[in-house]
Amino acid sequence: DAGTSLTSPSERLRGDWNELVVAASERTPQSLRVFEEACKNEFPDQSLAAKELRYLAYDRLAQGELRLCAARPKFGGQALYVLVDCVPPISDFANKLTRLQQAGVGIFQIRDKSADTRRLLAYSQAAVRAVGAEHVIVNDRVDVALASGAGGVHVGQEDLSIQDVQRLSMGRLTIGVSTHNLSQATQAELSGADYIGCGPTFPSETKSFDQFAGVEWLLHVATEIDIPAYAIGGISAANVSQVLATGVRRIVVGAAIWASKAPEEQARRLADQLG
Repeated sequence: DAGTSLTSPSERLRGDWNELVVAASERTPQSLRVFEEACKNEFPDQSLAAKELRYLAYDRLAQGELRLCAARPKFGGQALYVLVDCVPPISDFANKLTRLQQAGVGIFQIRDKSADTRRLLAYSQAAVRAVGAEHVIVNDRVDVALASGAGGVHVGQEDLSIQDVQRLSMGRLTIGVSTHNLSQATQAELSGADYIGCGPTFPSETKSFDQFAGVEWLLHVATEIDIPAYAIGGISAANVSQVLATGVRRIVVGAAIWASKAPEEQARRLADQLG
């Protein structure tokens, strides 16, 4: 074979996991075809089974390549994450996001249970234009996240599963999950979440809770969870030091910034404290 004398650096090195998956995906159906042909004379039933597996492999491997290789904004795990609603006029909303980003906010989650789908979509699109897709997460709504071009979606314990979100988005969205104890946090990590929200830490003006996980379990999150973990619930400049003392260095903030009369000042204070 003349090919045995031809070499190139790409034969011995794959640039990343995407390239490895693509290369391996090409080899799998080829191997099944060899088995199919070898069995045709003596073992026709096995040959037919190999043929069916070969076509199934084409489909499954194509899906796997698409999910792994689909372009999606890379989640950087920025430290300061803010919950925002769709209440302000949309032009004011976009300008406010831009100013907050300049003040140190890394991620914005569009979260407004009272907004209808069209409003959520319009504000999500405005957010993407204002601060960039990789900085925008949509609460609950996979459809709105995909349609708006947002970088990700955040789901709760009673919402779509991580696997359902991955299937619907074909791997194109960063996935965040709300967790309230270490078991849920561990399961989210094992299931493929890109980050978790951990709380509620303190009483919150944004959302009411019957029970509070508090700061104690954040100590375990800091040492046992590898994906980015965000403390959430009632966090402000006045109490963020209690969160930082646990080793968790990322926070989600709602009213303390978004409802503040001086949101940029509050964002800068928290960003400075987070380092």
